[in-house]
Amino acid sequence: MKINNNNGLICLILVLSYHYNIFAHEKQMKTTSLQIDLNSTMDLAEKNSLQLKSSLDDYNSSNFQHTLSYFQFGPSLEASAETEWYLRRDAMNLNSNQNGDRSSSVTLKITQPISNIWKNYYNIKELEAKKDASAFDYTFQKINARITAAQAFLEAQQALNDLEIKKTTFENAAIQYKETSVLFETGDASKDKVDLLLSQANLNSVENDVNKAKIEYLNKLENLKKVLKLSEQTEISLKPLEYSFWEKQKVILKDLNILIQESKNNRPDLKSIEKNLFASKQEIAKNSFKFFPEISAFSTYTNTEIFNNESGLNNNSNLDNSNSSLNGLSFGISMSWSIWDGGLSLAERSSLKNKEIKNKLNYEEKNYDIIEEVKNNYNTLKNNLQILPQLIKLSEIYSESYKLSLVKYKTGNLTASELIKSQNELLNAKISLAKIRGDIDYNWLKLQSAIGTIPSYSNTRLIK
Repeated sequence: MKINNNNGLICLILVLSYHYNIFAHEKQMKTTSLQIDLNSTMDLAEKNSLQLKSSLDDYNSSNFQHTLSYFQFGPSLEASAETEWYLRRDAMNLNSNQNGDRSSSVTLKITQPISNIWKNYYNIKELEAKKDASAFDYTFQKINARITAAQAFLEAQQALNDLEIKKTTFENAAIQYKETSVLFETGDASKDKVDLLLSQANLNSVENDVNKAKIEYLNKLENLKKVLKLSEQTEISLKPLEYSFWEKQKVILKDLNILIQESKNNRPDLKSIEKNLFASKQEIAKNSFKFFPEISAFSTYTNTEIFNNESGLNNNSNLDNSNSSLNGLSFGISMSWSIWDGGLSLAERSSLKNKEIKNKLNYEEKNYDIIEEVKNNYNTLKNNLQILPQLIKLSEIYSESYKLSLVKYKTGNLTASELIKSQNELLNAKISLAKIRGDIDYNWLKLQSAIGTIPSYSNTRLIK
């Protein structure tokens, strides 16, 4: 019997092709494409930030503790219950004075603090300040999440700009090499072996730059996905940066002194330190009550039941076999005073004072840091805005120079090395222009965060 191997091979190819198509379709279904811009990137980072979620949880916890502190003004209620069993009274005459075999009691006690009411006032102020500090910390984390995402986005966009520019350069280099090869092979006197080799070396060099730019772009995309907390199946799509925010809208920044003053009024991290400083003062005031007596009013209700099991009694007729119940209500005032605790209260007070001093120093240092941050971002933005028109003009000049050099090269009036030099000058000018446009947008957002506002691509709060 003869088996047709060709038919079996065809069937195997068909089966593998079918399964491959299914796998490709499933992979396509799982992959999510996401096209984002600068604003949507910051919004997505704010939504997915783990630090921001943790900060929100801290705020909710502080808010809950502050709410519960108001209940400490009122009374506290305690309940207790116990049951006791006694040995039989006919065994060695034990428990002969007991009227029963078992007793159960229930006690309810209401205590109303008196001296601690004023102490709790400071406790409420302390917790309220900590709650406000947590709210400012949450805002600060929101600013950090947005500015970190903006930086990652602009770096990825910059890498994309470099890649596109180098791709265009590679296409031009390929055309130059092809034309040089044709002219050299046809015996054109204007193109010698040196021109051919330089054109080929330039093509290989630019191709290598393109491959490096691809890897850099992919790495920046992965970093952006990590910052945005996106899954591996998500594919991010970006567009090259054509113009910065400042080129689209002719705007003027406010004066530096005005922005510095606004930063002192708006910075959430500075306000958080200010609130923590206030909280530390309230904590010290609350701690002072440990050196004074605590006075409380109380009222206690007690119900006691005594049970007598006749089966466990002897024949002693003097014992009362009936059950009994006792009720009692009392009230009064209690006082406790820790006169000496081995210096624990003094040590705690010293620690709190040290905490207050650190908060004061931290507040002063943060003021200096904020002023420096605002000045640096303001001056960098202003400097980049002044350089931008020059780089635009320089890019136009090099573009025109390259076009003329290309014409002269084709006519034999320019060497390959001179053409390559003109090409590299245009490449560097385009890359510098794209970079400063990205830097301007980043400096603009960084200045917003330095002032203490939520970074946004179209924020006009800092504009006259």
